[in-house]
This record gives sequence, C-alpha cells and structure tokens, in this order.
Amino acid sequence: MENTEVSFPLSRYLCSAPERSPLWDGIFPKSEASGPSLEGVGIHTGKSFRVSLARSPDHTGLRFCAMSGDQVFEAPALWSRLSGTARATALVLRSLSDLANKERFELKTIEHFLAAAHVLSLKGYDLCIEALEPLAPGEAFELPILDGSAIRWLEWIEECVDVGEFSHSERAVWKPVRHFEVRDGDKSVQIFPHADDFDARTVIECRVNFPKIWQQSLEFVCDWTQPLAMLEGFRSRIAPARTFGFEHELLELERRGLARGGSLDNAILLREDSLVNTEGFRVPEELAAHKLLDGVGDFALLGAPLIGRIQLECAGHSMHLRAVSEAVRKGVLVGGVLDRQGRFHRRDI
Repeated sequence: MENTEVSFPLSRYLCSAPERSPLWDGIFPKSEASGPSLEGVGIHTGKSFRVSLARSPDHTGLRFCAMSGDQVFEAPALWSRLSGTARATALVLRSLSDLANKERFELKTIEHFLAAAHVLSLKGYDLCIEALEPLAPGEAFELPILDGSAIRWLEWIEECVDVGEFSHSERAVWKPVRHFEVRDGDKSVQIFPHADDFDARTVIECRVNFPKIWQQSLEFVCDWTQPLAMLEGFRSRIAPARTFGFEHELLELERRGLARGGSLDNAILLREDSLVNTEGFRVPEELAAHKLLDGVGDFALLGAPLIGRIQLECAGHSMHLRAVSEAVRKGVLVGGVLDRQGRFHRRDI
C-alpha cells in the first residue's frame, strides 16, 4: 500500500484571540504564557478544548492545569496521578488552591502530547486546559486529538518554546537494575538493562499482531546524547502515526461513551483485511509506530527517560502504565543523571 500523508497543517488548530482566559494570569501571576493557543476536539468526549503553554516558576517538571469555573485543578505529569486507562492515558486532577476540595476531574488522552514533550525534554511548563463548552457532572477534561498523531503537538511545542533551552549538561534518568516483565497471555511489556553501562539510549521495540493481515513490528532508538538526531528520527518515523481502531469495535465504543469525536480525519479505521482511509498509511508500519508512540508517551510519566530496552508485545496503555508503576514501586528502576559523555551517576531524582 502506498504511504501517502494527507493531514491538516498546524495552522488549522491555532486559535484566534482571545487565545486563553484572562483568569489564568490572575491565578498564575508569575507564570509567562508562551506562544499561540491550540483548539481541538477530544476524541472520546467529543467536546472542544483550548490548550496553552506557560512557563512556570513553581516547578521544574511538567504539569497539567485545567480550569473549571474560577478554580484550577492540576496534576503533575507523573505516574503517581494515574487514573483509568481505557483506550487512553488519564490522570487525576485535584484542586490547586483548595486542598480540602474533594472535587476531582479526569484528564484524558494525554499520551500524544506527552510523547512529543518527552522527546523535546520539555520541563518547567504548565499545559493549561480550558473546556470551550459546558462539561456535565463527572465528565472529563481531554486534550484535543488534532490529527490523531503527535506531529502537530511536536510542531506546536516548537512554535511556543525555544527547545534549545533544554540542552542541559546533565539529564535526570532512570536505569533498570534487572529484567522486569508484565505479562497477560500473549501480551507483555518487558524492561531490560543494557549490557553496556555506557549505553545512554532508550531502545523501544513494538509488535502488534491483530487478525488477518495486521501484523507489524518496529524499533525506535532515543539516543539522549544526540538529541537533534533523535528528534528528527521521531519527527519522520513515529510522530506522524495516527491512532487506529477496527470497524467492528465502533458499536462497543459507542455503548461505552467513547470515540465521540473520532473520524477519518483523526484516526485510521481498519476492516479485517483492508483500510477504510482512502489515503493509505502515512509512515511504514504505522500501526506499530502508533503503538510505539503511545509507549513513549506512557513511559514519559516516569518524569525522566528510561535508559535501557523496552519491548512492547501486543500491549496497550493499561499494560504500559502497570509496568511503569510496578517498576518504580518494586525498585526495578534507580534514579540518576547522565553527564555530557553519557556516563550514569546514581542520584535521587
């Protein structure tokens, strides 16, 4: 099948003034808005959301902030705030200022933004989220699906931020001390340490094995000592890969209240042995590339790169995130920093 990219340019999603609510400046008087805002529809909620980036003096990581009324609910981009993982990665948002406030929101479908932010090493920023239409009680915030991939997120962050500022002399990382596995039948996530202690790469292998003709595999290497080459490889091979689903799943997704904003503009739709999208695949092995993209985003919730080998075998968000949380809790991963030469120095992170 021909690989043909038919996609919407970033300009389609950039919004006109006012680009974000002035309430943000009152809530975060020390923060500095950066670049244009972005608007789009959540693939599961079907609701419209606006997002903006702001440099934050309050932390050195990455944080999600969502506005409801005159209150802001927040979650750091860390596995410790994980919520449900049905068809998307979600975090629990808690009140930023009123700690006694028991109201909670979910923030869904963060994995594509996280993958782009992770490869760009975005730190010290808030992603500010506003619902552009009323949310029903208990309804979740959701990041826009855009074109179903991470490429527009990547372009948008680059539009907003001078990514050269993240070329630190040292980089916080995690390293596995032993092999670790999460398995469920023929599905698994495995983490391996490198045989060479001076190997400063994240090597991710992904395989998908759906019935009929949909079997694909792919490997991608994040070499953190070569950030520009890594970024360009991600931009061309992984970021354009779109989310996908099967035609026979549509009724079940509808019953569960999911995929309300899904369309052929932001997803690949598969039949048992054919592709519904007339434009074909964008990149070679696009199904495996998107699952690999999801893995990059999910493992980004460690808050720092994992230096080692990750094997994703027919796995999805739930299994990725179980592996992330269990690997930390069980002491499989140790924290440290990489110096400019790629040497690892153990240190709490």
